[in-house]
Amino acid sequence: MNLIADVYERELDTQVQVVSTLIPPIVMVVIAVSSSRRMSQSLVRVSPWKMSNSVSFTPRSPDLT
Repeated sequence: MNLIADVYERELDTQVQVVSTLIPPIVMVVIAVSSSRRMSQSLVRVSPWKMSNSVSFTPRSPDLT
């Protein structure tokens, strides 16, 4: 019975090592993908032709009265 428990414990240890090694890179990839999606959604693309139709700013001379 001890032999089965020892084999099970060794197998469990190797699985825990593999999972512990893989978790940090997976988390980093998930964070990178989600932040890049947020960045691409927050960018506003303005066409140069639309900018020419916008209201223009004309500076006024100061009142010296």
